[in-house]
Amino acid sequence: MEIPFDMVEGHVVFELEGRSVLLDTGSPSTYSRSGSVTLGGCPLPAQPMPDEIARLLDDHVNARIDAILGMDALSHRRIAIESSVKRLVLEGPGQTAGRLDGVIAIPLRLALGLPVVEIEAHRRYPVVFDTGAPLSYLKGPRVRPLGTRSDFYLGIGAFETRVDTVAVAIAGRTVHLSSGEPPPELAQLLNGNGSFEGILGSELLEMADVALDTVAGAFLVRWHEGVP
Repeated sequence: MEIPFDMVEGHVVFELEGRSVLLDTGSPSTYSRSGSVTLGGCPLPAQPMPDEIARLLDDHVNARIDAILGMDALSHRRIAIESSVKRLVLEGPGQTAGRLDGVIAIPLRLALGLPVVEIEAHRRYPVVFDTGAPLSYLKGPRVRPLGTRSDFYLGIGAFETRVDTVAVAIAGRTVHLSSGEPPPELAQLLNGNGSFEGILGSELLEMADVALDTVAGAFLVRWHEGVP
């Protein structure tokens, strides 16, 4: 199943049956303003999206979002996010997601229902790959200050955060990503869950096509041309 998408304020947004859907691999659950979410002709259970959260999300993304597609709908599928051509490829078990040639594969595992990979930023540690997060939240030496930005997390709401660049080694390359200072609620989650210590945000999609194969336990990265 191939679906065109747009990057909207750092979020992967696409249409399903006339509804605007945000892809969020950092959410263990799917949410909807009304009813279920239909994917490939199959209705998926969705938790109701509270009105206040829907309003804050719309404000943050600067667009109406009708549903959030979370990992409960994706964990049994293979998904390729081909950002170079703005295309999602979703396949079920036994099928191949996308046509990512020339990729580098690194181990992927699910923890608390979320996709976790390892990066190196001063030391190696596990992070969640979160397409719902334009900003990363990473440990490691800060390279360059970028000022402050607003961010938004389900269960936390909107907040302001200091942002710096952090050098991150992943899939054979070292890249510089924008990393925020987590608010206390997010810091508590990252420090206390025992499964991951940071968030790798969607800025990676500006540099690479990626695929999540939870069946094979692989995170596939194909760097865009020109990425050093």
